[in-house]
Amino acid sequence: MDVKTRQRIAGPHRCWSQKHRGAKALPDQLPKGFTMSKIVATLIAGLFATSAFAAAQNTAAPAQPTAPAMSKADKKVEKAEAKEMKADAKADAKVEKKAAEANADMASAKADATKKKAKAHKKAMKAKAEAKEEKMENAADAQAKH
Repeated sequence: MDVKTRQRIAGPHRCWSQKHRGAKALPDQLPKGFTMSKIVATLIAGLFATSAFAAAQNTAAPAQPTAPAMSKADKKVEKAEAKEMKADAKADAKVEKKAAEANADMASAKADATKKKAKAHKKAMKAKAEAKEEKMENAADAQAKH
């Protein structure tokens, strides 16, 4: 349904959905400056609510004593947790060390393989050159005999 049909049915001052209630429609556009002042008011209200909430938290929290009184059981629990964390850290360090050693071994093995490959290639090239030289000599000897 288009706008003109709605206006004809509802009348110029009523909203389509509020036709039977007799309420007037809100204008399509707000007056200049109205939206900005509404946004600013919302931001200021949020600022006050945040500051009030923060102040309420600070005053509601009781001041903690400088040296909290801990029972022996609490101290034992903390000590056990500290030992457990220390043991975990040691285990992690061992695992990392093993991984680093494995990586180093892998790198040295690759380097050794590269060296061996280069050495074998060098030997093969040398043998190939010697075979070519020998072939040339044999061909020269064969021509000299003819």
